Amino acid sequence: MNLQKIALLTGLTVASVLGSGALSPAHAIVTNYVISNGTFSTGGTLTGFFKYDGSNYTDWSINVSSASATPLLSSFTYSAANGSTLSSFSPSGFTLDYELGTSGRTLAVSFSKALPLSIGESTDLTKSNKFFTTGSRELGYTDAGSNSRGISGGIVTAVPWETDALPLVGATMVFGAGVFVKRKIAQGKIKNLNFEPVKSECLSNVG
Repeated sequence: MNLQKIALLTGLTVASVLGSGALSPAHAIVTNYVISNGTFSTGGTLTGFFKYDGSNYTDWSINVSSASATPLLSSFTYSAANGSTLSSFSPSGFTLDYELGTSGRTLAVSFSKALPLSIGESTDLTKSNKFFTTGSRELGYTDAGSNSRGISGGIVTAVPWETDALPLVGATMVFGAGVFVKRKIAQGKIKNLNFEPVKSECLSNVG
């Protein structure tokens, strides 16, 4: 099997994986997004990442820094690991809730357009109005009137994606490379075996 055949085999396998089962719900492509230049109208910053597979947000870690204008809203990280949960979501935004006893806080994030799926494309975070009743905002459950702040800017950008089909594709490529190397080694041994009798025969004729 030559290198061209190996490449063809690998290409056909990749195409079959991506064309048949890899893009099914069980093998959904997950796009990673990063938040940059996130700011609050009362001070503080918004940074982090989240993942979206086209229908669900599968992971998130979003950090908000404190601001003197809202002292009760200290720095905090909303993450799937620390118990924050999604109370609503769509391609146009999501809401993260964190509850601790009778208190807690929530972060509502909305986008100016549906999340882009192409790597490198971006969308803006929607700004809140001054009453923080619409758009992207953060507020405390216990005192939503004064203990709240609206998001005044931010960009969400799609970065390289991942899929659980990639391990299969990678394994196929490694297998193909192994077959190629094994073939070359076998061909080398055959050449050596063919060469030795000729060499011996030439020496006997000389004698």
